[in-house]
Amino acid sequence: MQLTILASGSSGNTLCIESAETCVFIDAGLSGRRLRERWQRLHARPGAPARPQPSAAFLTHEHGDHVAGADELATQGLQLYATAGTAAAARLSSRGRAQVRELGPGSPIIHGDLTVLPVSVPHDAAAPVAYVISDGKRKLGVITDCGRPSPELAGAFADCDALVLETNHDRAMLLGGPYAERLKRRIASGEGHLSNAQAAELLTAILAGSRVQPALLICAHLSKTNNQPALAVAAVRAALGRRPTRVLVAEQDEPLCPLTIEAGTPQALGGKQLDLGF
Repeated sequence: MQLTILASGSSGNTLCIESAETCVFIDAGLSGRRLRERWQRLHARPGAPARPQPSAAFLTHEHGDHVAGADELATQGLQLYATAGTAAAARLSSRGRAQVRELGPGSPIIHGDLTVLPVSVPHDAAAPVAYVISDGKRKLGVITDCGRPSPELAGAFADCDALVLETNHDRAMLLGGPYAERLKRRIASGEGHLSNAQAAELLTAILAGSRVQPALLICAHLSKTNNQPALAVAAVRAALGRRPTRVLVAEQDEPLCPLTIEAGTPQALGGKQLDLGF
């Protein structure tokens, strides 16, 4: 299974997941044209091996930075998946173009050779979800736009070989920054976005209930105004301890090139882990 982050941030979010036979998007926060351009720039180079074409987009919620290109993708033949609340709030079905297949938290969807499990998350949207995606060999967790950690969320994302985890803001930067007080309260609320510290708290809980330690962790949905990549990385690394997990940061303006999801290693029951420093 391969993962490509096409865009991540408040101006648009989309990631691409590929298995041997299937290619899907999680969210469609850029226009269909820009999504296709970024995907083809990374995957359709001359001489590159043939790859499965995108066939579906799984939407997390209705906010524009996650659904801006959804209708356009539907007109290009992609199947849209969303909760009933997301479909209604985004008015996807009412526009006469998008055919939406409804999904519900806790009920897996099989699309091609991928199994996609929606997981309910706290966020100020109609019926938002995160996703756990598996090709039968590897498991990827994608958590963005989440207001707070919870034991239920940690349990749902245990045993993932790779995680895409929201690290939206540094709390001190947010509270001392230029945003209006109302917006600050929304972001910092339990229905807003994960701070670096909250992401680390959630990650700690995920790891505590996991039999494997993730091979890859990607910090996602960083605020350009209220966070810095170094702060996000430091927070999740503190939660990881000496686990040899590769940590990367997704960006808004430049795609994160295709990454092969490797198998996570078994959690150590005791003793020290070797820190490989990447």
